[in-house]
Amino acid sequence: MEQKLCKYCQEVLERKSNTTKSAWQMKQYCSKKCSGRARYYRFKNDIRIKAKQYRKDNVEIIRLQERESKSKSRYKLKLDILKHYGAYCFCCNETTIEFLSIDHIDGNGNKHRKDNNIKGGVWLYKWLIDNNYPSGFQILCHNCNQGRYINGGICPHVC
Repeated sequence: MEQKLCKYCQEVLERKSNTTKSAWQMKQYCSKKCSGRARYYRFKNDIRIKAKQYRKDNVEIIRLQERESKSKSRYKLKLDILKHYGAYCFCCNETTIEFLSIDHIDGNGNKHRKDNNIKGGVWLYKWLIDNNYPSGFQILCHNCNQGRYINGGICPHVC
């Protein structure tokens, strides 16, 4: 009985008893996985060229897909932060997630971002998660957050 090796992984091919002689002679791979990988490497350049052309022809669609994907990941990070610090405004109890933001309690947000090279938004969320949700932060709605900034640390709701 002749032995054949898989063209991709070089394992010995096993001949099943019900395999005809012509089918056995044509067999080149031990599995569909090896066959698929070999086909990929055989046509890799063609695949790359087609993919490059697709990206070139569908720039707007790809940008929308990327934007949507990034938006989903930002939203997940924000939800994670809100779960830890509370999903409501500390001042006015607003619960609409799109209105909520992170606030530095001491009002030293600009200094904190410069010291830790945080650009804002997602980078702040990632920093909070990486540093195990440090104290000194609270959740405020954008109105209360801006109001505190304009009024020197006091929210207009409190005045």
